[in-house]
Amino acid sequence: MTVVKGTAFVSNTAARNGGAAVFESDSDVAMHNCSFFDNTAFNGGSLYGDGQGARLEAVSTTVDSSSAFNEGGAVFVTGM
Repeated sequence: MTVVKGTAFVSNTAARNGGAAVFESDSDVAMHNCSFFDNTAFNGGSLYGDGQGARLEAVSTTVDSSSAFNEGGAVFVTGM
C-alpha cells in the first residue's frame, strides 16, 4: 500500500481524467490528512478511480472547489 500524508493538491488540471490523481487497476493507496482544492479535469475534478482491484482509502481528507467538465465534479469512480 502507498500512503500519502499531509499533502495539498491545489489548482491542478488534467485534459482527461483526475485533475490531481488517478488510481487504476490494482492500485492500493491511502490518503491521510490530505486536501484537494480547485482541481479540474474532464472526469473526476480531483480524483479518478478506474479498474478491478483498485482501492483508495481517504482519512481526514477534504475535497473542495473542484470541478469536472463531464462527470464527477470532485471524485469519479468506475469499474471498481
